[in-house]
Amino acid sequence: MCIRDSVKLSVWTSPLTPATRFTKIESPTGIEWLNVCSSSITIKAKGTISNLVDGGILFEIFNGVTSIGNSNWLTSNQWAIEGLTPNTSYYITIKTKNGDGKVNASVGPYSTYTVCAIPEGIKLSKPTTNTITVDLIGDTNPEYTEYAITVTYDDWSTKGYIRADGELVLYEVWQPKAQWSKGIVNTGLKSSTQYTYRVVARSITGIKSNYSAEESMYTLGVPFISSITHQQNVWTKDNKVKVAVSRSDHYYYKINQIADDNALTTDTPVSSNTISYELPKEGLWYIHVRGDDSNNLFMGNAVFGPIKYDK
Repeated sequence: MCIRDSVKLSVWTSPLTPATRFTKIESPTGIEWLNVCSSSITIKAKGTISNLVDGGILFEIFNGVTSIGNSNWLTSNQWAIEGLTPNTSYYITIKTKNGDGKVNASVGPYSTYTVCAIPEGIKLSKPTTNTITVDLIGDTNPEYTEYAITVTYDDWSTKGYIRADGELVLYEVWQPKAQWSKGIVNTGLKSSTQYTYRVVARSITGIKSNYSAEESMYTLGVPFISSITHQQNVWTKDNKVKVAVSRSDHYYYKINQIADDNALTTDTPVSSNTISYELPKEGLWYIHVRGDDSNNLFMGNAVFGPIKYDK
């Protein structure tokens, strides 16, 4: 028999190892805006995206063409973004990658506006007998944000809106913040009446914010003057004048020959409800009276006259 040398056999292996272990991951088919607020947005990628645990999803947010942040790679298809500006346009793009790190092209951009922040409120000042000055308090909304101011005197059973010229109308009047902040003199009001104001903001997309906190102020009251001794526009030879005043418990008055004058707190004070005075010379005389009303406000001017005195 023939004997041959033994041969050792080895198993051949390929020098190449598989480069891909995961199939391509799906891209989102869109975006769902779960919650859009004034300073935050919560979003969700639409569509079936398989095995994000091994792969991932990345959201990126833009203001215009500038990227302002991203989510990093997530294993959830939702992302909440904080620290945004109210009433501002933002864009979102989305990428996905599979378990081998192969990244799909971005989908999007998808756009939305944040809503307006609730206005800080109203500042009221300079009441007269028929006007109140209304100023808009600054807030975090951009300058182009529009506002409407509404007012009531009977707990909102009846309400009106302030027009750009200060008059009251029955429809909302929208103006940018800068125009309201100049101070609007609200005209056509009743004396001795409490008025309550509030403001609402509107985004570029037309979504209204909640109303601000309410602010209230009284218009000034007007004393009532009735003559005890003399009539208006009637000639008299009696220079001793006496009038009754009401609607307050403290007054200031002056008597002169100026029809359109006003009594001031520097004029003669009186705490009774009658005013007596002797006219010093012939002519047309006017009695001007102011007083402190129940809300401790300096009341509007009331005038009685002319008293026509001729010796």
